[in-house]
Amino acid sequence: MSGQSAPPDIAALVTLLDHGSILKRLPRTGWLLNGVTPCESVADHTAGVALLTLALAGAINADWRGAGLTAPLDTGRA
Repeated sequence: MSGQSAPPDIAALVTLLDHGSILKRLPRTGWLLNGVTPCESVADHTAGVALLTLALAGAINADWRGAGLTAPLDTGRA
C-alpha cells in the first residue's frame, strides 16, 4: 500500500448525513408520552451520550491501572 488513504465513499457519507438529519427531527418518544417540553431529539441524546462516553473513557484512561484495567479503554470503539 502506498500510504495514501482510500477516497471517501461519497454515497455512504450522504446516506449517513441524511440519517442524521432524520434523527434531528425525531423526538424522543418517552419525552413526548410524558409531556416533557422542550422535547429532546434522538440526535441530541445520541450526541450527548457519545461525548459523555469519550469524556468518561478519557478520565478512566488517565489512571487505567488504578481502575483495575489490564489496558486503556479503546476510545476508537466507543
